[in-house]
Amino acid sequence: MKNQGNYINYSELHFTSEAEREKYLKLSKDYWTDDVFISLRQKGLLRKSITKIWNVDGQAKLGLLFEYCDKNAFERCEMEIRDLTNKHAFKFSMSVRTLRGIELQEWTSETARQVMYEEH
Repeated sequence: MKNQGNYINYSELHFTSEAEREKYLKLSKDYWTDDVFISLRQKGLLRKSITKIWNVDGQAKLGLLFEYCDKNAFERCEMEIRDLTNKHAFKFSMSVRTLRGIELQEWTSETARQVMYEEH
């Protein structure tokens, strides 16, 4: 069992309209390719997830989550993700708020128990 939590990068993408959000979802498939994910996996990316934020009426938002095995993996992936994102971000009318964190506690349905990680 691991003794430290994964590194998390979470961004909230706030679009000017639902049409812009849908455009982002449609076009992102073109540049987040299998080859990109193979490269990022080799550098330590564990997971990427996009969520539609639905609890804020009248706002078109997505959540973008990246999960890394450790700080070094985050640092290895950071430049590739930044380059890819910067290459395409200008195509969309949006603002971005990014948060970074480290797992300290985790519960999963597979283990049915809570795990506490050492702070690092």
